[in-house]
Amino acid sequence: MKKIEKIRVGIIGAPDETSWSANSHLPALAALPGFEVIAVCTRRAESAEKARTAYKARYAFTDSAALAASSDVDLVVVTVSAPGHYEA
Repeated sequence: MKKIEKIRVGIIGAPDETSWSANSHLPALAALPGFEVIAVCTRRAESAEKARTAYKARYAFTDSAALAASSDVDLVVVTVSAPGHYEA
């Protein structure tokens, strides 16, 4: 079995810098040495790419199912508002 060096995290609903999750989820993940934000997902390609750059992620997605299905993502964090959790 391959040893995982870091848990590779995908963020659905990649927040802008003013959102609650940008000030809670992302700093918490960044502070944990065993986690790496590797992918972000928003509905629009432009905002997904902006989030990818801002969070230094490798991948930007516009489809949450594609992010979740990626073999490069070990853990998915849903940061959209609560009513959107089920869909994401």
